[in-house]
Amino acid sequence: MHIDKSSKKNYQLNVSQKFNDQTDRVLESNEKINDPIFQVIEEINVLIQKLERFNA
Repeated sequence: MHIDKSSKKNYQLNVSQKFNDQTDRVLESNEKINDPIFQVIEEINVLIQKLERFNA
């Protein structure tokens, strides 16, 4: 079975694009998960600062 170079190149580009699309979806999903976590961490840091000032 012989695969010409252009078919091989097209296949590689297609696989690469699918991989990139999947990577983008994972990154977007992680962003949706991490945003609320970072908001909570920021709120905790503010509370810690208030406690430190209160105990100073």
